[in-house]
Amino acid sequence: MLRTGRVGPQRLVRTFMAIELPEDLREALGALARGLASDLPGVRWTARENLHLTVKFLGDVQWNDTGRIGATLKEEAARHEPFEIELVGIEPFPPGRSPRIVAVGVMAGEAMAELHAALDRRMEKFGVRREARAFLPHLTLGRVRDGCAVELAEVLAPLAKRRIGAFEAEEVAFSQSELSPRGPIYTPLCRAKLSGASAS
Repeated sequence: MLRTGRVGPQRLVRTFMAIELPEDLREALGALARGLASDLPGVRWTARENLHLTVKFLGDVQWNDTGRIGATLKEEAARHEPFEIELVGIEPFPPGRSPRIVAVGVMAGEAMAELHAALDRRMEKFGVRREARAFLPHLTLGRVRDGCAVELAEVLAPLAKRRIGAFEAEEVAFSQSELSPRGPIYTPLCRAKLSGASAS
């Protein structure tokens, strides 16, 4: 059920659609981040509870559209089967001189890309622009605050092929993102099951 009452119907809310991680993988990634923190002081690490795999970033949408967006997500998710996701490797992203994040690699075959493409298309009716770049799934473990590209590459090199774990994606969460002095707060507005029941 959608949560309401915190904002007026005409307010813009920042939103995204993502696959949430099981607790054991959150713990594993949190432990990795803690181990890297002393060597990479120029990185702001993602809070363990905020770790997720973005399928579609919507940005600002009208609050009174969130119910229809959630319903559209549920309708589309029902067309897609659950799929396996494997997390492998920790690297600077994008590669090169000015990486912006510490990223965990995501292997999901074509399933996640197909889900993204479908949602990318269906969100246009809510004023959300389609992605101009190719979809490259990854998980943001941390954000680079300072110019530490050399240190980043050196520290992360041994982790480039580290297998972190795997799980089956069974649902997609539609969430609101709110900024706070302690970092972003993510509030799920609804969750949609990947069932394949309505596949055509």
